[in-house]
Amino acid sequence: MATPLAHTLAGYVVYRFAGSRDRTLLVAAVVLAVCPDFDFIPGLLIDQPVRFHHGISHSLGAGVAVATAVWLALPALRRVGARAWWVLFAAFATHLGIDFWGPDQRPPYGIPILWPMDDTYRMAPFPLILGVRHANEITADTMTWVGQILHPYNLAAVALELLWLSPFVWAAKRRTRGGTVGDSD
Repeated sequence: MATPLAHTLAGYVVYRFAGSRDRTLLVAAVVLAVCPDFDFIPGLLIDQPVRFHHGISHSLGAGVAVATAVWLALPALRRVGARAWWVLFAAFATHLGIDFWGPDQRPPYGIPILWPMDDTYRMAPFPLILGVRHANEITADTMTWVGQILHPYNLAAVALELLWLSPFVWAAKRRTRGGTVGDSD
């Protein structure tokens, strides 16, 4: 699975390709691109950070629910219109796509991308990204998890993510130099 940096950049790319200049939408897109990994939070509360990782938060069903909730909760996004909902959903979905193409270190392998229609965990037949290392055991404690995250291997993962995402960031910035009429700064 990818690092938060890859997910953040993917959310930024979605926002830029949407052609918006709305800052609320930018922040929301970046947060939603990382949002599926907030499933570490309940695990941290019980000293098992990966206990709930890669569950239904890593699904299209969760993406629809979260994008809808954020769009409804933020009046600034409703003023942008339905397009803002699609940007939020697309940003969330980038997380799923990136994780689908990453390696997974522990069962259940993959993500339940089609939940609630199907709760089968799926992953690509071969990884396209290096992926981040964190605790291999679902019951690993917080210190083990942090120790793995700080492993030098993850620096290489960050460097490779920057390398393969840079062309997308460049293209998105180049495509949207002018923004879209009617968007606020």
